[in-house]
Amino acid sequence: MLVDLPGYGFAVGPEADRRAWKPLVETYLGERPTLRGVLLVVDARRGIEAEEEELLAYLAALGRPAAVAATKLDKLGRAEARRALAAAAARVGTAVPLVGFSARTGEGRAALWRVVDAWVA
Repeated sequence: MLVDLPGYGFAVGPEADRRAWKPLVETYLGERPTLRGVLLVVDARRGIEAEEEELLAYLAALGRPAAVAATKLDKLGRAEARRALAAAAARVGTAVPLVGFSARTGEGRAALWRVVDAWVA
């Protein structure tokens, strides 16, 4: 089962609603016994920000496997996409897989499924 959780990154809605989601999301991430991994989806154009770093650190402290999908690569030129992925990799570190992804072109699809398959194997 794949679950989309609100409250991190680009969530549209009143700030009070976003703050209210935080305990729900953290409880789910921390206490869900069947949770096998967390895929953090970020826009490659925006990159990894402090909020994403905090979430990844929280997941690491919980011992939860995580990966990052840097999406919308097709909206960047090749050199710009390489720079965006390098910057994201520098912020994520080597412990968390980073996959560049484009839903439009399919780039990164196989690599992303390999990460998910490893979690459920």
